[in-house]
Amino acid sequence: MFTDEQIELRDTLSKLFQNEVTEDYLKERIEQDISSDEKLRTKIASLGIFAGFATEDLDGFGLGTVELSLIAFEAGKVLLPENLIFNLLAGPYLCSRLFEKSLKKSATDSIVSGDDLVSIALFPSGPVKINNGKVSGEFRFVYGADTSRYFLCIGSQDKQNALILVDAKDKRIKIDSEDVLDPTLKAWKVVLSDTPIVASGKDETFFYKVMLLKASEAAGVLQRVSSLTAEYVKERKQFGVPVGTFQAVKHKVTDIYLKAQALSALTRYAAWAAESNPSQLPLAALSAILFAVEKAPEAIEDAIQAHGGIGFTWEYVLHWYLRRARSISALFGSGLKLSKEILRHSLS
Repeated sequence: MFTDEQIELRDTLSKLFQNEVTEDYLKERIEQDISSDEKLRTKIASLGIFAGFATEDLDGFGLGTVELSLIAFEAGKVLLPENLIFNLLAGPYLCSRLFEKSLKKSATDSIVSGDDLVSIALFPSGPVKINNGKVSGEFRFVYGADTSRYFLCIGSQDKQNALILVDAKDKRIKIDSEDVLDPTLKAWKVVLSDTPIVASGKDETFFYKVMLLKASEAAGVLQRVSSLTAEYVKERKQFGVPVGTFQAVKHKVTDIYLKAQALSALTRYAAWAAESNPSQLPLAALSAILFAVEKAPEAIEDAIQAHGGIGFTWEYVLHWYLRRARSISALFGSGLKLSKEILRHSLS
């Protein structure tokens, strides 16, 4: 399904992530409360992936949602503690397509190069008000807010949802760290108060792309948990034999694997639909995130049980994966809410 270039991109990032984002590295960041690592971000940016997502008119490669989904998957496998996925989506991918004509060339160039990062603020805690070219509102769970040059917000403009770009360095913006479940990825509350709008535009598919990418991240999380669990039950012995030989354990590990494969398939289809059949994107993205919300945490809890007593140790790595999966679930609401959205799109 993937081209040689896409496979090369995936494998290159996978190698970098596995070398840099180790369990010890994550422990150090958690213990020292490090929200962002400039050295890691620089290594990632040095691969040229930011410019790759810009349009060819801006000397990019025009990479799209399939490549974004692949990166999100690899990020999930290692619990990448940086906001790379949304930085790419809101930065070079979106800005080069939606805001290129309304932004100054210097601003566009710095976003496309990855020198200036764009973070997504799409989860308002109340009404978002737009008046005379200024926006006010409070947004929760903004990842990477402390390293952002711009925020991409959602608001209502001309009775339609609009994507709004604001300068994160504006003095009228306040950010405060959030208490979050996932210790490996920091989030922030962002408050805008009559903040000037730098650029605005409409993209009705954007929020579905956000769903797709977080579902892809969850797929990577679940894939890694499945692999760790399969390896563990081969090594752990009870009554002198590997526990993986017991039928009940076999069934549990197989079920985890099948859920990981199913979620990966759903995200691959949604990523394809975003580029090749956009009318299918809403239903495909909703289906993927619904599966991620309902099945990923459930499967990881089963994996923790399969790891025996050590699995219930609070510091055990699988708990980090469970927290990442539950944090993704919390962004999009209950499975019932998502199911209703799927039904609405199916009937429309």
